[in-house]
Amino acid sequence: MLARAVLVWLGMMATETVLGVLRGVVLVPLLERALEPVAGSASGADVLARRLGFGVGLVCIVLWAWFTHGWMTAGRRRSGAALVGVGVLWAGLTFGFEVGIGRLMVGVGGEGGEAGGGWPAVWQRLAEDNDLTRGGLMGIGLAAMALAPVMIARWRGGRRERGRGEPGRGSEAPPAAPGPRS
Repeated sequence: MLARAVLVWLGMMATETVLGVLRGVVLVPLLERALEPVAGSASGADVLARRLGFGVGLVCIVLWAWFTHGWMTAGRRRSGAALVGVGVLWAGLTFGFEVGIGRLMVGVGGEGGEAGGGWPAVWQRLAEDNDLTRGGLMGIGLAAMALAPVMIARWRGGRRERGRGEPGRGSEAPPAAPGPRS
């Protein structure tokens, strides 16, 4: 299950990367043009784009988890601990991915055109992205990612188990085979 979980995570990161690029290239400029006449400046466009991107990204993570759950678990029921382990793996890999991308962006020239910045700039940006008081939603996203496998298993399991004849799983035990007639 571990290798499949990592492959699912790679798909999630590919999706999130495409969404991030589209947010920066398409959504932020559109919001800047839309907000400038109203507010006199477009400074809130990036914050609004990040919040919209968070919602879309969260939906994508849930969809990835939903549609790959059966394949990832090889169609077998997995313990809650194993599924939590997958979620924590996904969240940890995602945090590492964010650190790596942040370092790459800062090392190449930084955001906003400033030269470099090094690790302090990376950690500052990650702190901002996790600070709810400043609109950072990354921590909520990581928590949702960590819980996604368990939640999806519950949602799918509850639906799948009904009517399978498993005692205590939403239906009665199958009827006993008829015996010989006397």
